[in-house]
Parts: sequence; structure tokens; C-alpha cells
Amino acid sequence: MTAWKQVGSRTYARNVTNESASTRSSEDANDHVGEESQLLQEDNSPAKWWKTPSVYLLFPAYLVENIARGGLLAPTLNLTLQLVCRAYYAEQNLDSETGILAEFGNDCQIPAVHSRVSGLQIWISLIHSVTGAILAPKLGQLSDRLGRRPILMLSAIGGFASEVMLILISRSNSLYSYRWIPVAYIIEGLTGSVATLQLTCQAYASDCTPPARRAFVFGLFRACFFAGSAFGPAIGAFIIGMTGNLLSVFYMAMALRVTYVVYVFAFLPESLSRDPDAEEDEDVHGPSRSAHSTLRDKIKGLNIFSSVRVLWPKDGTRPGIKKNILVLATVEMLIAGCQTNSITLILLYAEFVYGWSSVTANYVVSFNGIGRGLALLVILPMIIGAIRWFHPRPQTEVGASVTDIFVIQFAIMCEMVSFAGMCVARGSLSFAVFALIGSLGAIGSPTTMSTLTKHVSNDKVGAILGSVAWLQSIWTLFTPVLFSGIYAYTVGVYTQAAFVTIIGFYFITLLISFFISEHREGGLYDSGDGLDGAAEGNEQNVEVELELEMQTEVAENN
Repeated sequence: MTAWKQVGSRTYARNVTNESASTRSSEDANDHVGEESQLLQEDNSPAKWWKTPSVYLLFPAYLVENIARGGLLAPTLNLTLQLVCRAYYAEQNLDSETGILAEFGNDCQIPAVHSRVSGLQIWISLIHSVTGAILAPKLGQLSDRLGRRPILMLSAIGGFASEVMLILISRSNSLYSYRWIPVAYIIEGLTGSVATLQLTCQAYASDCTPPARRAFVFGLFRACFFAGSAFGPAIGAFIIGMTGNLLSVFYMAMALRVTYVVYVFAFLPESLSRDPDAEEDEDVHGPSRSAHSTLRDKIKGLNIFSSVRVLWPKDGTRPGIKKNILVLATVEMLIAGCQTNSITLILLYAEFVYGWSSVTANYVVSFNGIGRGLALLVILPMIIGAIRWFHPRPQTEVGASVTDIFVIQFAIMCEMVSFAGMCVARGSLSFAVFALIGSLGAIGSPTTMSTLTKHVSNDKVGAILGSVAWLQSIWTLFTPVLFSGIYAYTVGVYTQAAFVTIIGFYFITLLISFFISEHREGGLYDSGDGLDGAAEGNEQNVEVELELEMQTEVAENN
């Protein structure tokens, strides 16, 4: 009888344990089904490859969009310079050799004209920053609810409308038509502009890519960005040389944007499958109360500062993870502040000091884009491979790895060396070479953003990227005004002053980056849950402990 009791006790304990394990497995499956239904993974989808979400289907569209943007960089600046130059000489009752639709002469390369153009760039930067600060986080959260494709198309539509406005301004007979240029950027900013495009592409990539490969995939996106910056100016320079018409580049960009929108609408699969009526993330907007929101709740939803709550989560995230989120977001914010408007300052400086033409500027921007693309496609994989060779510990899927930290700091130092070299360059060729050295800094931002995504769960990637975009927009309210203002007041006196200021900001960023901690073990949360499988091991331990407790209770009852 005792033997039967012991057998029965063990059988009962086993059955209870199996039932408990089955229940937990069922609950665990239910927990994961929401996430798996949100992210349409390439590997498990039965659909054909062209209907399966993949970053490789997004790359062609992203490249086309960036060719359009890159091709307009120097022409837009030179169009502004021509319009301002025409107004300046009209005020002085002097004739200028400049033709608005032709290449401008050296009579526009004077401090008075450059100072006005720099002042106009301040307003343009402010518009980009304000609209980005207000809209980028909201559009990022909206992409978490409605999907990535609508936001991807929206940003290109705004750029198309902006280019139409610039063409109308250039064809105006008014001497002061250049004062309407900021309006074109307001139109573009209302649709999210380039910041929203980039963060939405990164969110799309996070939907389709496991955490361990995100740094590489984000690097490919950045490479596409710089490939567009390389091919766009080269194509633009060729078109200007063939037609002699600066506006022909704008027509090319408009055609490319139409192609981009059609491709995204007709061929790009949606990566996120969510209920459009689902509540937004509780950590960002607070707990849901009822279907009928009160006026107070709606006002809270309009609070742009609520978007940054995700940067210090209160959902049990481990303290080390929370600290890294804050430090990485700060580093990315400072990098964006230094890079915003820097290429414009470089072109203005080179045109003033070395007399670069629009065609020359386009080709230099093109080579710079090629260098940045090669840095991401060749240099970044080489650095990652070398570090993993000498540092063979497995790279965690949670938090920052030693590779991530090194790449971020290396990129910042390359930017510092580049701007220092441009300050002391004594010729056009050496200036271009030092500008090319700055291409190595391109590996910093995608590494920082991909590292950030390893600090949150997949359903918060859009929110975290939107919050970082919000910080970037707020910070770029200040830095472009500072850099452009310094250039405007020092051009012709100490023209390198803006570059020296940028070096100082990069040095501060480098110091802050040393506070990034390498994540060695564990998951995202205090409970042990996370992306690296720590939660699974924790659940196994709980099952063993529960089985032992049940066996003890059965033995005591007997």
C-alpha cells in the first residue's frame, strides 16, 4: 500500500507538474502570439518572397529616395545663393553677372552674401527642428499602430511638395522671392521630413531583423543613405552640365519621389500587423481607461514631452539597461546636432575659400557619399570582425556589446580628426581629403541606433526611435543656429570658427560615450526576461523548484 502511495504521489506530482508546465507553456505561447502576430517574420511566413516583409525589399526604395535628396543638396544651396546674390546687387544698384538658371560667378562669393545665406539657413534649420520635435515622435508611434508604409509614403509626398514650391520661387520675378524658401521647408517638415523617413525605415528593419543582426542592417541603410548622397550629386552635376539649367535637377528629384511612392504603395509588404484601434503603449501614454477618452486624456496625448518617457522605462527594466538607453540617446542626439547643417557649412566654406562651383561641389559631395557608403559596407564589417576575433566572447542580443561601444567611439574620433584637418588645410585637394576622412564617422549613428533597439522589446522600437528623433529635433533647434550664426559673423575674419566649435561638441560626445556600459549577462528586466533567452532559463528553474515543492507537499500529506 505504501508503495502504491509513493507511486501515486510521484504520478500525482508528475501530472500536476505537467499540467502546470502545460499551463505555463500555453500562457507563454499566448504571451508570444501577440508579438508574433505583430511582426511578420521572413522565415516563418508561407507567402512568396516578394510578399514577405524584408529589408532587402525596402533598400531599392530607400536608395531612390536618397538619390533624390542627395541630388538636391548642393543645387538647393546654390539656388539660395543666387537668389540672395541677385537681391544684394539690386540693393547696391549694381549689375551682377549671375543668372538664376545658370552657374553663378565669383561676384557672389563675398562675405555679405554668404552672411545672408547663412542667416537663411538658420531659419531653415529651425523649421526642420521644430516640426521634427513635434511630429517625429507622434509619427513614430503612429507607425507602431497603423504600419510603416503610410509613414514612409508621407515623408516623400512632403518632399515633392517642397520641390514644387522651390521651383515656383526660383521662377518668380520678385527680388526677394528667396524669403519664401523657408515656407517650402515648412511644407516638407509637416510630413516628417528625412528624420521620420529614417526612423521609420529603422523600425521596419527592426520588425524583420533579429537583434544580433540589426547593427549590420542599420549599417546597410546608412550605406544606402550615403550611396544616394554619392549618386545623387553625381547625376545632378551631369544633368546641370548637359542642360545648363539648375532647375533640371529639381525635376529629376520629383520624378524619383513619384517612383518611390508608387513602389512603396504597390510592391513593399507591410512589416507590422496590428489592430489600428489598439491602445498605444501604456508606458508612453499611460494606462487605457475607456473607449470614450476624456478631454483631459486627449490633451495629455498632445503633450510632446510624454514621448520621452520611454527613455527611462518604469516597467521593471534593469537599472543598467535604463542608464544605457539614456546615455545612447544623448550620444545620438549630440552626433545629430553636429552633423545637422555641417555639410552646408562645408560647402559654403569651400565655395568662399576655394571658389568651388556648383558642379565641383556636387562631385565632392558625391565622393564623400561614396566614402561613407564604403565605410559602412567595408570598414564597419572589418572592425566588427576584428573585434570579435580578439574578443571572442559571444555578442549579447541585449544591451551594448564591446563592439558597439568601440565603433561609436571610433566614429566620433574620426569626425574630430576630419574637422581639425579641414581647419588647417591649405589647399582645395587637402580640404577634400580631410572631408573624406570624416566619412569614417558614418558608422557611428547606425551603430548607436541599432544598439538602442537592443535595450527595448520589439513592440517599443518605434517609440524609442521616435523619442530619439524628438531629442534630435530639440537639440538641432540650437546647434544649427549656433554653427550658422558663428559662420555668418566670422566669415572673412576667422572662417574656421564654426569648425572649431563642432570639434568641441564632438569632444563632449566622446566623453559621454565612455559611460556606456557593456551588457554581460541577463535580460532586459529585473525579472530576468529579455531578448537573450535569460527568461527561458529562469522559467526552467522555476519549473524545477515548483516540482520539488509539489513532491514535498505530497510526501508531507502522506
